[in-house]
Amino acid sequence: AEVGDVRNNLINTIEEGSVLEVEDGNVQLVLEESAKVSVVARVEDGRITSSLPTRFMSLGEDEHKADFQVNGGGARIVVEVEDGNVSIE
Repeated sequence: AEVGDVRNNLINTIEEGSVLEVEDGNVQLVLEESAKVSVVARVEDGRITSSLPTRFMSLGEDEHKADFQVNGGGARIVVEVEDGNVSIE
């Protein structure tokens, strides 16, 4: 788990089952236009924003989840933030 802000640029060589966990901070995930990935983002006490099509779910008062299928989906990436925001571009 990380504390602080994380910015991650992802390319097509993402491994299946990648997990990015942050306890206190923000995550900005930047995907290549050609990336074929499935992203699951979960946030406790924060927000999830994206310009990509997604399905949002509220899991409680301050807990949210979003599922993204980018270019038809592919390698699964999980982003979990306890106290902060997730931005996926």
